[in-house]
Amino acid sequence: MPQPVTIVIPNYNGLDLLKAHVPSVLEALASYESGGELIVVDDGSTDGSASWLESCAPGLRCIRHEANKGFSAACTTGIRQARFPVVVLLNSDAEPLPGFLEPLAVSLEGHDVFAAGCLSLQDDGRTVGENLKVPHFVFDKLRFRKFRGLDGESLQQRVPAPLPSFFASGGFMALKAALFLELGGFDPLFEPFYYEDVDLCYRAWKRGYTVLFEPRSVVVHRHRSGSILAHNSKKRVNTIMERNRFLFTWKNMTSGRLLWGRHAAPLAFRILTKWLALDFQFYSALFGALGRLGAVRRGRRLEKKESMRSDSEIFAAISDAAPPGIR
Repeated sequence: MPQPVTIVIPNYNGLDLLKAHVPSVLEALASYESGGELIVVDDGSTDGSASWLESCAPGLRCIRHEANKGFSAACTTGIRQARFPVVVLLNSDAEPLPGFLEPLAVSLEGHDVFAAGCLSLQDDGRTVGENLKVPHFVFDKLRFRKFRGLDGESLQQRVPAPLPSFFASGGFMALKAALFLELGGFDPLFEPFYYEDVDLCYRAWKRGYTVLFEPRSVVVHRHRSGSILAHNSKKRVNTIMERNRFLFTWKNMTSGRLLWGRHAAPLAFRILTKWLALDFQFYSALFGALGRLGAVRRGRRLEKKESMRSDSEIFAAISDAAPPGIR
């Protein structure tokens, strides 16, 4: 029988999302044979979220941050307080479909598996983004290949069993709490949001662990209603995402072929030409990343010291296992 699980939901002023999705989470826990608990970490909300949580359901644990500390800190608080060794991180804008817990818990039974991610769908049943993350570089950017235009059932037919994935999304993933803490948790280098989950999973890969995509565990992800877009402009979100893509690559890519050949050389060309398109957002992201170079160097030294696998080995392990039709 799979292990009991702790579900951790970070929340910041997401009362409407909690009201919409917490009942489904509680139903998923009630129907999961091994049982578990639900922790919601209220990250300094001012919309009455914490009061509603404390009165809405017996057994739900609400942990309060008096001030807003951000996604990573809220998740870490929940993981540290978890009663069970398997933790499922779930965003407040993600609705789990029935039976989503058992496949995740079973996937984590392998001793070398660190995390497993869900299949995420839009309201219309079509897949969201890159459910199975197969890495490649486009010009200087790390990207992820994907199946295009599939609904959830079609994707499950293409991927009927768990497969290696570059990372599992922090919005709907299961992980081993002890390994999360052993790895040092989310790196504050990427605050306030984005790429902290990519970095965490890649550090696990480098240390000899595996990250999986679990197609039988399904959530509906209403990402346009989530707290990041609700509290930040689209321009700021995109700039931070681009900045953190730079930071991830500089910190973690130790292969000369990938770092210099696939990233730095094309990046130099973009630096020289982006001004022609008046793309000031690109330069804002680049200079923001350059401002964190000290932390990048410290993290890079640690990763090189602790690594058991090369970048090429990881990329190959994921790409070789990917099914036909993903590009």
